[in-house]
Amino acid sequence: NFSVIDFSLFKKIFSEYNRHVLILSFIGMVLVSDKLLIGRLIGMEALGYYSAYYAASYLFVSELSGIFMNAFWPSVIKNVNSLSEILRKMTKLLIFYSPIWVLFISLSTFVLFSFFGKEYPLRYDYIMLFSTSAFLGVAFSIFMSFLNIHHIQKSIIIFSLLVFFSIVTLILTKSILLYLYVQIFLQMGFIYYMRAFLLKNSYEKI
Repeated sequence: NFSVIDFSLFKKIFSEYNRHVLILSFIGMVLVSDKLLIGRLIGMEALGYYSAYYAASYLFVSELSGIFMNAFWPSVIKNVNSLSEILRKMTKLLIFYSPIWVLFISLSTFVLFSFFGKEYPLRYDYIMLFSTSAFLGVAFSIFMSFLNIHHIQKSIIIFSLLVFFSIVTLILTKSILLYLYVQIFLQMGFIYYMRAFLLKNSYEKI
């Protein structure tokens, strides 16, 4: 209703849970700003290569994960009491089959990157690192979504640490390779921690 301002709606928007969601969104915006830092610290040529590999690796994965989460997430909310069983199945799907997922993403990245032309040099180390980072980014987001159900403050801390150490690495080293390596190892460590924490917490509730 545009004719009347209802301030109670603002209280609902900035309720405790929504307030934390807004904080997570803001932190995510800081991570996305890495392209600005790469362009300023390393150079526009490096930014062009980074953006090309990023688009080739993340484009397909982000669309696929969006489709998956649209169907999967409502089922999780409806069956939140069975979270431990869902976590076990997601562990098998994401972690046990991770080499297959990374290989699949690498192949799609290679195909998509070939459309950029000869001006963009093909680097197999970049393809592997960007593909691994893309896969872990999806897995990290899924486990953090589980954490957001009852422990959103903890997810803010974890995401803040990921963003902080990633951005600091980029600023100090001015190296895209080290930036990707740090992101990969941090995501692996946090995924392991979130899975262990969620399983422990779900068992305690049972």
